[in-house]
Amino acid sequence: ESDFVIKLFDEVVANDFPFLGCCSGSGLLGSYLGGTVSTKFPQSVGGVDITLTSDGRSDPLLHGMSPKIRVLLGHKESCESPPPDSTVLAYNEACSVLMFRVKNN
Repeated sequence: ESDFVIKLFDEVVANDFPFLGCCSGSGLLGSYLGGTVSTKFPQSVGGVDITLTSDGRSDPLLHGMSPKIRVLLGHKESCESPPPDSTVLAYNEACSVLMFRVKNN
């Protein structure tokens, strides 16, 4: 991770600043916080169904969403295990950590 990314995450995490990390952003943040990022769960680019966890269904970011939603995604790397003290919000059959929350933001 570059010095810029480390400094950015130092500020974002310490101040619980709202940050939506999509694609490599979630992998970089997950790795920064001690999660495991690997190539074990690749998914080809395309439409897939994801499921919100019970925490995801009650999360303000996902308020009003159906418990199962169809999204466009694709990745070579993903979080194999979520960062400590994070909350998993969404998953699918191919990957157990598609979205997670850290602190309040």
